[in-house]
Amino acid sequence: MSKILFNTTIETSITPPIFTFYNEDSIATNGSVEVECGKKAQIIYTLDTPGYFFTQPVITNNFNNDICYTIENKGETLVITFHPETDHEDIGLQLVVQNTSTGQKYASPDPRIRANPNG
Repeated sequence: MSKILFNTTIETSITPPIFTFYNEDSIATNGSVEVECGKKAQIIYTLDTPGYFFTQPVITNNFNNDICYTIENKGETLVITFHPETDHEDIGLQLVVQNTSTGQKYASPDPRIRANPNG
């Protein structure tokens, strides 16, 4: 199983809040990924902003139920497991974080998780 890692930050002092996803090379990205059809992958988002934790993400277009998730490390880590069985899946994922002091929740823009039939 392949692992795709992102460090995630959130800036809430402006509206709308800004989520930034840093890949394994510490380069800012949009947090989207492609996974080869028939291959299982874990997409791991680690929250690097103190005072916030991950809550249940919003997942859309998961018609084949190819995605499941766990929240680990007291909400610091969100692990998405994706095992695409069909070609051309395009699943939306909004990461949701909550402020530990106020309880306010913030949803990220919509990173995409795509099944790539060509690898």
